[in-house]
Amino acid sequence: MTNIAIVEDNDAEAQALADGIKRFMDGAKEKYTLRRFDNAEAFLENYSSRYDLVFMDIRLPMMDGMQAAERLRKMDGDAALVFVTDMAQLASKGYKVDALDFIVKPVSYDELSLALMRARERASRMTDVSVMVQTAGSTIRLGAKKISYVEVYNHKLIYHLGTGDEVEAYGQLKDAENALGGAGFFKCSRCYLVNLRYVTAVREFTVDVGGDELQVSHPKRKELLAAIAAYYGGSSV
Repeated sequence: MTNIAIVEDNDAEAQALADGIKRFMDGAKEKYTLRRFDNAEAFLENYSSRYDLVFMDIRLPMMDGMQAAERLRKMDGDAALVFVTDMAQLASKGYKVDALDFIVKPVSYDELSLALMRARERASRMTDVSVMVQTAGSTIRLGAKKISYVEVYNHKLIYHLGTGDEVEAYGQLKDAENALGGAGFFKCSRCYLVNLRYVTAVREFTVDVGGDELQVSHPKRKELLAAIAAYYGGSSV
């Protein structure tokens, strides 16, 4: 099942996209859901749904599509994003929000089908586990590969990302461990759940993860070394 969103204020152009998507998905015999939003605020408000593919117009009322895409990426780094617009000169800015494709209006079925095929290929390559986390303002999805470690601090969870950003969330460390344990994560103490792909050094009772030095409990050190050896010995994560 592919979940698709269209963010387009023009009714005729939104319908043309919907018709083209239906033609492609029916031809491929693939199931999908489709929801249309006529402005970016409605799309982003209480964003919690997992959209696999988002078609975003750039010239939107109130908040333009590029601004909306930047906000989307803070909540969801995995959804495939395709800009649909008559402003071809902005195509070069798509890399800033990891845009998959850029379609110039009026949209032709050939261009649309190519974008859908690219999205399908991208989805097939994505084997990353995702975790849904509850923050103060919304529920967001984080890809496991983007998390360097999870920390318990002041009765909250801090998700430290490989980019240096942090996401503060509600929950317990055991919840994160249950969600991420099979994705190459290891609980090295009562306070830290580390992503083994970000481990750069293990000292006597500390471990370097994403540039930070974290404590390792004494009973966990041997288990951590064994987990690292197993991870680099054949894990596909």
